[in-house]
Amino acid sequence: MVIIQRHAIPTCSMMAAVDTCYKAYFVLDVQFQSLCHGVWDFIQNIVYEQPGLKCNTTPSFRAFRAYL
Repeated sequence: MVIIQRHAIPTCSMMAAVDTCYKAYFVLDVQFQSLCHGVWDFIQNIVYEQPGLKCNTTPSFRAFRAYL
């Protein structure tokens, strides 16, 4: 389940829940939380191949992306 503004959205797997959360950020036009920004930035750039408006990548992030 994904909870968004007191509404439960059922999902069939963990990956579907992450996908729903990621897409909700863009539909609701909100910024990533500061504590989780690195993870969501990784998902945005690597999984969905969408460069961010400000692509502040660290050397370790670039190395991991090259490894993948």
